[in-house]
Amino acid sequence: DVLEIEVEIYKADEMYKSGMYVNVIKEAFLRRDEISRILEDVSGRQVSEDWMPFNPLCDACGRITSAIVTGYDIDKEEAYYECECGNKGVASFTGGGKLTWRVDWAARWKILEVTIEPFGKDHAAPGGSFDSGKRIATEIYNFEAPYPIPFEHIHLKTQAGEGKKAKVTAMSSSKGTNIPVHEILEAVPPEILKHVIVRVRPDKHIDFNPALPLLYLIDEYEREIGGIGRGVAGEIPFRHLLTLVQIARGDFSNLIEVIKRSGYATPEGEEELAEIRKKAGYAENWLQTYAPPSLKFELQLEIPTEELRKLSELQKNALAILAQKIQDGLNAEDWHNMIYDVASATNIETKELFKAIYMALLKKPSGPRAGWLLASLESEFLRDRFESAAEIEEWKEE
Repeated sequence: DVLEIEVEIYKADEMYKSGMYVNVIKEAFLRRDEISRILEDVSGRQVSEDWMPFNPLCDACGRITSAIVTGYDIDKEEAYYECECGNKGVASFTGGGKLTWRVDWAARWKILEVTIEPFGKDHAAPGGSFDSGKRIATEIYNFEAPYPIPFEHIHLKTQAGEGKKAKVTAMSSSKGTNIPVHEILEAVPPEILKHVIVRVRPDKHIDFNPALPLLYLIDEYEREIGGIGRGVAGEIPFRHLLTLVQIARGDFSNLIEVIKRSGYATPEGEEELAEIRKKAGYAENWLQTYAPPSLKFELQLEIPTEELRKLSELQKNALAILAQKIQDGLNAEDWHNMIYDVASATNIETKELFKAIYMALLKKPSGPRAGWLLASLESEFLRDRFESAAEIEEWKEE
């Protein structure tokens, strides 16, 4: 439902038990020799003389690959078998067993009238299951094989830390090297997950890194396709929202105020508020689960005195002048231009002024885009903070 993909699920076990396979099982038994020759021609391997296209389910031990078919009755729709466990029994064509894999695949195409079949690239190898299925479908079941779409695997890339080489593993639920769809959909909107898949040709593998590379893909989506969400939510870039939710500290009312200070329209009605709440939830979950430390910050409500003692006189002077120029209503671009103007006027390297700003607000030398950050904060708070930072005496060794 979340991905807005309509799926009608057919379970093989239920299909067998409902009788949907009865006719194709009969056909497989009657044309056993022809199927055997197809398998030998395609795979290049010898098929044993006692091979049968049907695997009975032993009613004693419950295994489905350990019994040998000793006979069958087409009219009664049943097969007779002897199992390795010593049991002899009768398997109904209706749920008493299953066709072997290569035969089952072709039979399923006919039953469900499949016209397009995506499958892993291993099935597309010469002599593989698709080649045999195609011949069984056309020569035995008189059904045109579906259009094939072999696809590559998705590789999960994970990093032990920033700057370290990413570890690449093929996604596999059995090996525990995958991220469940429902889990990733808690951290990114469904349109992003679909974009990750459809932007790459099926025959090319996908390197999926849910950390910073995924954020780059979100940037790409918003730049090339459109905003995420409706109303005001759709106007806020996801990367910017990462900054806003961290400033709001989990308080939704505060988040709405931060959004308005950042220059966006006031959300109107419950629908717009719900869209913002949903998108903010994605941002918070991504930050908590996948974001690298460099993107995380905490706005310091108390001035970080000890850290600011290490600022140079040039940095403190620049902060003092910046404080004087602050006025209400400055947007991100206004702040960006002002920082460069102040740096030029005070003869300080721009990067050193940025460092001082981040240290005064976040207690770290770097952070999100300064313009976005500053535009989202109250002008009075910024003025007081920069003035206070400028007045702190420089730390000196005794």
